[in-house]
Amino acid sequence: MYQVTPPNVKELLQKEKQQPTDMAKPFKFAKAVNVNINPLTYGKWMMNNGFAYWTLKILADSASSLNISFSKFRLTKNAIMYISNGEGTMITGPITSSENNPNNYWGSDVYSGNAILIEIKVPIEEKDSLILETKSIVYGYKPIFNTESGGFGQSASCNINILCPEGTPWENERKSVCKILNADGSSWCSGAMIMNTC
Repeated sequence: MYQVTPPNVKELLQKEKQQPTDMAKPFKFAKAVNVNINPLTYGKWMMNNGFAYWTLKILADSASSLNISFSKFRLTKNAIMYISNGEGTMITGPITSSENNPNNYWGSDVYSGNAILIEIKVPIEEKDSLILETKSIVYGYKPIFNTESGGFGQSASCNINILCPEGTPWENERKSVCKILNADGSSWCSGAMIMNTC
């Protein structure tokens, strides 16, 4: 298990109050906390029937949400990774080598609660070729799930939720709406993917 040191939330909220309020900006809900985690330094390995299994639980006291950014990310051909929140109500996976990219960077979704669990299954012969390292865990200090004003996947009282019957004529368009996290995963806004070709 890895225990994240919580940031000074009172200080963060105080700094936000001092920011100009006359300009549009992404909603800041979290703080990236510096860490240095990889499968060689933390977590637990287990071997069984030709496979290596790695698990790591990350805990952050009093966090409303957590997400993780991998600064080095390269899954092997047959590796499978899952990430879930502590309650197991939010699960991402299977994450495979199809997520590898030229920048060797990968960021997770935002998970509710104060814990996340990372699980990897990889053939033993590929274990040493796995490249995973994270330099930050993003500590959510503002509640963004199930809030009165609407959180992820919810609409405010003045909006019509696209998943309601009134949104049926917009089924094609609704597929373009996405959540955008900033580079360190601490702020979010909504956006739309636009196809600019026929």
